[in-house]
Amino acid sequence: MLYAFFCSILLASSTFCNPTWDSETMDDNDYSESGMPVTDPPTTTTTTTTEAPTTTSTIPQPTRASAWFAIPESAFPFPLIPANGPIRAIAVLEGSTTVKGLVVFDQKAPNEPVIISARITGLEPNGERGLHVHSSGDLSKGCETASSHFNPFNLIHGAPGDTFRHAGDLGNVKADSNGNGFFSRPDFILSLSGPFSVLGRSVVIHERADDLGRGETTESRRSGNAGARVACGVIGTTSVAVAPT
Repeated sequence: MLYAFFCSILLASSTFCNPTWDSETMDDNDYSESGMPVTDPPTTTTTTTTEAPTTTSTIPQPTRASAWFAIPESAFPFPLIPANGPIRAIAVLEGSTTVKGLVVFDQKAPNEPVIISARITGLEPNGERGLHVHSSGDLSKGCETASSHFNPFNLIHGAPGDTFRHAGDLGNVKADSNGNGFFSRPDFILSLSGPFSVLGRSVVIHERADDLGRGETTESRRSGNAGARVACGVIGTTSVAVAPT
């Protein structure tokens, strides 16, 4: 009893309160002359642990090489196209008339201009027709559902070389004596990647020449007085070498 009481006071001492000692299994030989139990000295096991060197690795995060890389992709209703290399896109123009065409867009890198090459057939000999990128690629009811000119900055209509213009203002296609029109020019506003990409939008050719916003009417500053839409096509990417020749 005295021993148990002494252990309850000195809980911190492993000598007097060895949890491995059981009084019911010990005989007289297990006690010293002082009456205290004899226990084996504790076995000390030394374990050497060699920690592996800590290596901090940085996983490279994908980056979008675009002027709009800081805008989160979730802010746009359509997926952004990673522009890590050249992109080529085409639009095949068709309509209810004999006018048909092919427009090719080439961009080597996001900060490079887009080279636009177009070949249109079925035009009036030596005439001109307005050509524009429209904001929608919805052609469910023909060219009429392609919406208005692509104009993300809400500017007035103008010529391709104007500082202030619709992004979709491509100017005019001039036909030769056989009614075939061809042009190739760089555009420094359009892009094939980023939030203002023309991919998925449409190209429309009109029934008249575009006055490039130089007229005196409201319609001139809105659409260039180019008239009705006669042929159109959706702009889509292609991996095939296509040239409008």
